[in-house]
Amino acid sequence: MTPMLTIQRRHAQGCPDRKLGPDYLKCRGHCALRICGTLNGQRVRKSLKTRDLRPAARRLTEMEDRLTGKPRKTLAEAVEAFHAQHADKADETMRKYKRILAFFSEFCASGSLHYIDQVDVEVMDRYRLWRDKTNWTWIKEIELLRQFFEFCRDREWTTRPRETIK
Repeated sequence: MTPMLTIQRRHAQGCPDRKLGPDYLKCRGHCALRICGTLNGQRVRKSLKTRDLRPAARRLTEMEDRLTGKPRKTLAEAVEAFHAQHADKADETMRKYKRILAFFSEFCASGSLHYIDQVDVEVMDRYRLWRDKTNWTWIKEIELLRQFFEFCRDREWTTRPRETIK
C-alpha cells in the first residue's frame, strides 16, 4: 500500500495564521512542520523537527522511500557504477572521469553529503567556488558532471534535472 502522507503546520497558540488550519503552509509565525496521513490503514502524525519547507520535503521523501523500499544511493556507489558503465572508454578519458569525480566526492564528503539525492543547485554553486576553475576547464568539468547526474537520474537515484548544474 502506498503511503498517503502530507506536510502540515502545527500552528502555535499565538500564531496569526492558526485559524487557516494545518494545511496552510505560508505561516507568518513560522510554526513547526509535521507529516500527517495514513500508512497501512493507520493514522500517522510525526514531527519533522524543522520549520523550513525544503528540509521538511526532503525528510518526507526520505520517509516515503524507506516505507516503499526504494533504495537511496550513496555518492560513492553512484560514482562506482558510473565508472563501471564507462569502463570501455579510453584510458585518458577514464583518468579524467576519475579525477573530476574524485574532486566532487571529496567536496561532498567535506560537506557531509553522503547521498546523491542531497546534491542540489546550492551545493553545485559551492562546488564551483571551491574548485575555482574558469573558462575551458570548468566547461569540460561541467560536461562530465551533467553526464554523471543524467546517469543517476536515468536510474532514479535522484530527481534533480541536469539543467540545475550551471
